[in-house]
Amino acid sequence: MKVVFGSIIVGGCVLAGCILIGKQAFDGRTFSNISVQGEAEELVKSDLFCWNFEYSLSGDKVDDVKSSVKTAKHEIVAMFDKEGLVRNEDYIVRPRELSQRKTEEGKEVYTISQKYEIKTQKMDAAQRAFKASENLADMGIAISRDRWNDIFRIKDRKPIEERLIAKAIENAKEKAEKMVKASGGTIFGTPSVSYSYMRFKDPKGGDDEYNWGGSSSIDQTAVLNVNMDFKVK
Repeated sequence: MKVVFGSIIVGGCVLAGCILIGKQAFDGRTFSNISVQGEAEELVKSDLFCWNFEYSLSGDKVDDVKSSVKTAKHEIVAMFDKEGLVRNEDYIVRPRELSQRKTEEGKEVYTISQKYEIKTQKMDAAQRAFKASENLADMGIAISRDRWNDIFRIKDRKPIEERLIAKAIENAKEKAEKMVKASGGTIFGTPSVSYSYMRFKDPKGGDDEYNWGGSSSIDQTAVLNVNMDFKVK
């Protein structure tokens, strides 16, 4: 290779002010940049059960509605007690809400609703309570509840994220080194790194990904990408 007035002659071709690496010509300054994406994923197990549900009861006599709500609450708390779920530790009972409306016939209707928020690491117990709640309909207690799609979560995501960042960086480095080596260049200096939010997906398949770490499956696949810019000479 012969240098002529700041140009590089390669195989008889003059590439004015450019460095040829493989099949790509880079700006012929001191160095060039390449950007590489690194990926990493890890199978993780959910350790937090999050379940919010609400039920409401209506009637034309407010005292009767209050009595029915009291009975419903007793049944629900008994369901939690049976599974060893503790109030204000594994679940919270929100204040009741009373509403009043008139029908087209001018009849007064009172509705009382009650919300429960379950957040516990007692995974097996919470799942049994969740399934048992289906029996409440047989007692005349109709509840609206979250579906399975957002129930299983990760309590502490930081250690997982740190591991994935390290793995994704190594993956990007390996890709960059192979690419540059094949092109006859050399990586130098410290690369810059940026990374995306960690996402989760069902390991059994499907294209759905979500940022909050909630799933219908206890087992989840954590996914993270990094973008790295390398200096090449």
